[in-house]
Amino acid sequence: MKLPRLAVLACALLVAACASLTGPRKDFTLYALDPPMARGDGSPRDWQLLVEEPHTTELLDGFRLVVAPGGNELQVYEGARWTERTPAMLQGLWIRALEADGRLPGAARAGTGVRADLILASDLTRFQASYRGDLPTVELELHARLVDPRDRRIRGRRVFRADVAATGTGIAEVVAAFEAAVAQVGPALVEWVLRAGDEALAARNPD
Repeated sequence: MKLPRLAVLACALLVAACASLTGPRKDFTLYALDPPMARGDGSPRDWQLLVEEPHTTELLDGFRLVVAPGGNELQVYEGARWTERTPAMLQGLWIRALEADGRLPGAARAGTGVRADLILASDLTRFQASYRGDLPTVELELHARLVDPRDRRIRGRRVFRADVAATGTGIAEVVAAFEAAVAQVGPALVEWVLRAGDEALAARNPD
């Protein structure tokens, strides 16, 4: 089976990292996710959105690919790293999905100084490969909130989940499953942001 296209950096070139100046050298490969981004249908909006980095656990707030070999045990894949910290990577992917959709005039990272009508905040509770049998399943769970920047009140909330079985146990198959999970959640997140954002602003500014 042909795997989805992956933005794999340094596929042949291993990046050397030292635990210390005199410690052993450990090689790893960098991976990035490049899920498909679709153009949306429907009328354009006249409001703007800021996207915050998802809040998450210390283990997920890093560059490592997390795996649950069984039960509640969590480990990381040896020799593999994301090109960005997981929260920053997903924040960038959500912004890319919103920009590709094209119905919002502006979506930007929080902290950039852009004035926005709403803020997309979230908690990333799962982003890991879990073994439920012989093959791993990538689990993504995101608790999203639309926040009014004027008073920080929550104007909408929804939980997004995706479970994607990998086609094998190799790191390439696992990364492909991570990418497919993001590809499932991204469009659903965009549609919810647009609908919930319209409803929140209509309630805030009734005709």
